[in-house]
Amino acid sequence: MYIGPVLIFSVVMTATFFFAQEWKKNVGEGFTQWIESPLGFKSLESKDFNEDPVQNEIRYFSYSDKDVWMMNQTHLYEKNKSSSGHYNPDRVAIVVRKNVDFSTSSAGFAAEYYQLPSGPLNWSDDLVAKKIKPRVSCTICHANGPRLIRPKVIERDKFSILDEIKLRYWNWLIVSYGLVAKPTEKANEVSQKFEVLKVKTCLQCHNGKSRSYLTQEQSLTIHFLIKNNLMPPLEFKMNSNEKRQLNRFLRGDFN
Repeated sequence: MYIGPVLIFSVVMTATFFFAQEWKKNVGEGFTQWIESPLGFKSLESKDFNEDPVQNEIRYFSYSDKDVWMMNQTHLYEKNKSSSGHYNPDRVAIVVRKNVDFSTSSAGFAAEYYQLPSGPLNWSDDLVAKKIKPRVSCTICHANGPRLIRPKVIERDKFSILDEIKLRYWNWLIVSYGLVAKPTEKANEVSQKFEVLKVKTCLQCHNGKSRSYLTQEQSLTIHFLIKNNLMPPLEFKMNSNEKRQLNRFLRGDFN
């Protein structure tokens, strides 16, 4: 019997989740301290202006009304260097609001995106009032709230077993959100500013029901994921017509 890679991935992620939940039940406060402790690595996806990997440090917090994903992202280029010779990380946060009431939508979550002044990865609600203008639009990469966390392979090889469990648990949580809205929109609405990706294989997930639609705004991210065989998932294959359609979309040819 053939067991597809997506099924194997789902089984591993689910097993990790239930292992972590059992640990949480038995360890309590110690689990919270561990799961909310930072995880640092060089990113598989993010690059600086010299095409070098960006150093990420991520921290997760869970509250009754929201999850908070914070990240310090260090770009190693001269303009980002302080007078003391240290590189200033960009501190960003994605706040995922829980139990959001959308009367015409199936989403129960809404994402808010913040760039914050430099500082430690400690969350307090008063940080929202201290937000600063983002360097770039967060939704260029994040069409549906947080995305899977992808360290470089060589970095992941250095992880301890507990680091690996934490990473898989975090990624399981991110996948489990399903459809995530922007706070100013219903989750199944599409911004009229950007052309929507209508490739049939992509719409299996990015359809305004399972996940938010992908648009031309995410074209660089889509290109990276396709080029590096990270999308579509291994269970899905695009035919030659779909590949041509996708290439036209990435070029901005919508005819």
